Amino acid sequence: MGRPKPQHPSSGGPRARKLHLLDSFHDQGSDGKPYKVCGLEHLVRDDGAVDGVERWESTAVSEYRLAYGRRVDMQADGSMQIQGSEIRLTQTETRSA
Repeated sequence: MGRPKPQHPSSGGPRARKLHLLDSFHDQGSDGKPYKVCGLEHLVRDDGAVDGVERWESTAVSEYRLAYGRRVDMQADGSMQIQGSEIRLTQTETRSA
């Protein structure tokens, strides 16, 4: 069972969605390999725009993924772990806030 899709206010149909890259950085995995991590924000298309210009608005939902798409979970202690694995990531460069 997944999350319900945002509905277009007038048609009741699903709104177009996309991910927007906020930041990327390199971390070291506990397996000794380097990983590129991307911070992404979920956006939905604003279908109410009347000037013909495509606009997107934030859903206030963000996530981390590896550059090749696998999700990365933020742990309660602030560390990161590759989803579905035991690999923890260690910060190797300064991350943007």
